[in-house]
Amino acid sequence: MKSPAELFHRIAARCFASYIQFVYRSSQVIITGNRHLLDTGEKERFIYTFWHGDSFCFYPAALNKKLYVLTTKDLRGDYIASISGYFGYVPMRVPDKNNGGAFFLKIRKHIDREYNFAVTLDGPLGPYHIPQAFPFAMALITKHRILPLTIRVKREIHMEKRWDHYSIPLPFNRIELRVHDPVRVGRKDREHGFSLIKEKVKRDMEDYAVKTVSDQKPI
Repeated sequence: MKSPAELFHRIAARCFASYIQFVYRSSQVIITGNRHLLDTGEKERFIYTFWHGDSFCFYPAALNKKLYVLTTKDLRGDYIASISGYFGYVPMRVPDKNNGGAFFLKIRKHIDREYNFAVTLDGPLGPYHIPQAFPFAMALITKHRILPLTIRVKREIHMEKRWDHYSIPLPFNRIELRVHDPVRVGRKDREHGFSLIKEKVKRDMEDYAVKTVSDQKPI
């Protein structure tokens, strides 16, 4: 029998998932850039990366993809895991901070030719839009290329008091998902904590984010 807290998490997650699903169904959704890399027939497996503040907008974007969603072992992670399950993704729980690399061993065991990974660039605790080393170390271990994703929303509410400026898109909207060029992470990129490759990915994503939503036709 589930505890009251578990039942509350399940109900809340279903409400959140139903809302973002309605937003997508009622909105004009556009995919630009390397959109073919999100096709269900794409054979290469990637590590999808995006800003923590855009994570709520991301859930329906990879629908029908086999996906491991990395999330933390805390209350925040409970909600993310439940919402991920609603969309058919598989949550993978990892600690907030490095625990000696044990979580990398867990990830290594889940490397699968059929599953992609999804992880926020600046999560789980920020700072805002400062890429952390974890996704790049993960790319090095799994040998998957990083696939940066930028989400632009025409009408949204930002939770300014949160460190990530969490975005809640409104219904009947215009949403653009930009699929950037994949990034290969090599051993030489480990120098200075992946600083050069982190800066490149950040620059590409932020340069695109300041542009207006395109006039391309919706999918």
